[in-house]
Order: sequence, then structure tokens, then C-alpha cells
Amino acid sequence: MVRLALLLLLTSTPAAAGASLWIWFDDDGTPTISDRRDDPRAEPYRIGTLEEIALRQQNTPHLGLGQSDLVVEDTSPQPRLKTPRVPKDVFGLVSEMATRHKVPRAFLLAVVAVESGFRKDALSRVGAQGLMQLMPATAADLQVDPEDPRQNVDGGARYLAWLLKYFGDERLALAAYNAGPGRVKRAGNQVPDIKETKHYVDNVRALRDAFVAAGM
Repeated sequence: MVRLALLLLLTSTPAAAGASLWIWFDDDGTPTISDRRDDPRAEPYRIGTLEEIALRQQNTPHLGLGQSDLVVEDTSPQPRLKTPRVPKDVFGLVSEMATRHKVPRAFLLAVVAVESGFRKDALSRVGAQGLMQLMPATAADLQVDPEDPRQNVDGGARYLAWLLKYFGDERLALAAYNAGPGRVKRAGNQVPDIKETKHYVDNVRALRDAFVAAGM
């Protein structure tokens, strides 16, 4: 599921508009962006609309609403999964958005499968909505209607494409989608040591491989 929150500290002087920006992450993964390098962990930061959205990400790690539909055998440490049937209309929608945002189709299909089990009306206990489980605040920042399947996948795919580009690593992008970029950064650009997040990453990648093998 995707949820957001940000602390942005900028001076109000005209010079700030052209000043260098810095970003650092607190122990809980909360990012701070400032025009002053006030923390030894600070690194250069360049403002970008989607980047601002992504760096506000503070998620509750989760296995995904589709998890229970995929488990064939609950083996340790990872359950054995089945390859789910993809509804024709969802396959077409995911294919379109994968092409639009340059995300591998099988990869995006696997995220949707784990997040929502391909259910357009999926709603988590914390309010994440739709095929890609967007929180209302996230959907608002992405300027999409989370109850509209087309907009939901468009926004989620756009965000996922940014994560893939930002981290340059599929596993880290998935971990960030699941637990938030702040936690990934705090873990030293590694998958955080969170059981749900590790399982989520492994499950999505396993399904991605299965979809590829099936010619999807």
C-alpha cells in the first residue's frame, strides 16, 4: 500500500530558489530536505515533482491483499505460490500502463497480483485502494482517482517507474513501494530487515518470473 508524509525546510529568501538543496533521513526513515547542510548524513537533492511525492513515502510494511490468493503451500521461509489467472481487462490495462511508463509488463502484473489479487475494488484495513493499493493521500499527490482502475494503475505504475529509476535496482524499488523509500535509504540502500517487506519482494519477483515463463 502507498501512503505519504514530508518535512521540507527551506528559507524564504529569494536566494533559496537557486540554492543547493540537501536531504537526509532520520532514524525512523523520515526525510528532511533543506537548503542548509545541517546533518552529516546530508546528500545533494534535486527537486522533481514525482521525486517529492516518492520521498514522502512512509508505508506500513505488508504482504499484500493478494497474498492469500497466491499461496499453494505455506513453506518456510517463503510460501510456494501459484501463478494466478489474469482477468483480460486487467491484463490490457496493465499492458498499456507498462508501455506508457516503461515498466516491464510481467513485473507490473506481479505487483498488482500481490497488492490486490487483481481486484479493482480491493480496500485494505488502513484505506489503501484499488489494483495497486494507493492510499487516498498518495492518489491526491499523483492526481489520480484511486477508485478509477485506469487512473489507479496509471498512478501506481508511474510511481513504480520512478522508484526503479531512482534506486536502479528492482529489489530496492519493490522494497520502497512496500515499506517506503525512507526505510530503504536508512537501511543503506538495502532491502530493510522487515519480514513482510522481504516476503513481498520475493513474492513479486517469483510471480514476475512465472509470468515471463508464461509469455506474459
